[in-house]
Amino acid sequence: MRRRLVGLAALWGFAEATLFFLVPDVLLSFAAMRSGLRPVLVACLAAALGATLGGATMMVAAQVATEAVRAAILALPGIGPQLLEEAGRRFAQEGVLAAFLGSLSGVPYKLYAFAAGASAGGEGAPALLLATPLIRLPRFVGATLLAAGARRLLVSRLGEDAALALLAAFWLGFYAWYFSVMAA
Repeated sequence: MRRRLVGLAALWGFAEATLFFLVPDVLLSFAAMRSGLRPVLVACLAAALGATLGGATMMVAAQVATEAVRAAILALPGIGPQLLEEAGRRFAQEGVLAAFLGSLSGVPYKLYAFAAGASAGGEGAPALLLATPLIRLPRFVGATLLAAGARRLLVSRLGEDAALALLAAFWLGFYAWYFSVMAA
């Protein structure tokens, strides 16, 4: 189970850093709700490392086929031209700090990876690549800590199935809200 979770977390981190639109926090929070905190912390690291590889892929793709990658990003739910341009502008001004703050405010990491790759000569790409685990890991661990805490509160009172159903309802509600707000 742990090996499978770690592999899936790495794959999800990679996918979300490129063109998948659901954060690894979903997987990690469900795993923490089922298993508790300790087994999932390694999966958090795997997701961050997968995101690093995904970010590198996005940076190279942005250098090679900027307009095609831009079009693919804009086809994703919750991402519009204004958000993409704003992330690019903020990355050009603030560099890695913009990506870190973006990860806490709902701006997808992939937008910063795209901006780093699409910039003249990929100038900010090495710094972003080196910082990616530190950018992604705090949020992954935070989601895991919250889910593990919720597990302690809910499973003993409601049972695991009900606790998992509440978590599913949370994520469905969150993404309904997020996509409606970000699309506006």
